[in-house]
Amino acid sequence: MISFISDWGYKSYYVGVAKSVIYSISPDSKVIDISHDIEPFDVEEASHVIERVFDDLPKGSVLLCVVDPTVGSDRRAVVVSIDEKYCVVPDNGVLTRLIELKDVKSAYMIENPKYMYKYPPSSTFHGRDIFAPAAA
Repeated sequence: MISFISDWGYKSYYVGVAKSVIYSISPDSKVIDISHDIEPFDVEEASHVIERVFDDLPKGSVLLCVVDPTVGSDRRAVVVSIDEKYCVVPDNGVLTRLIELKDVKSAYMIENPKYMYKYPPSSTFHGRDIFAPAAA
């Protein structure tokens, strides 16, 4: 299961495109929309939502959060393993609250083009090109 959080809103096509990429890679995936109404670029709000929902997610699941005010910059894209769950996020503070409460088992940068939808990735749509494929 992939639990999906973003600041893209429900009117945007971005959510649908990211989910289409997930299903094209992993057709049997179940994607649960936690929220796409995070205030635009509000990393702190996203961090709060992650903290509130994390314990209710099943073991083995993936938390995909794309709230990324620095998209296109040199900030890292990461996969972090916590409590037998995986978080696929930009390395911009969205996991700060969770990391303060939980032990990180491992963390990896998403760098290998083999695991990206498009390479080089778009400078404005890392959710589609980097994060969704890694979650899938």
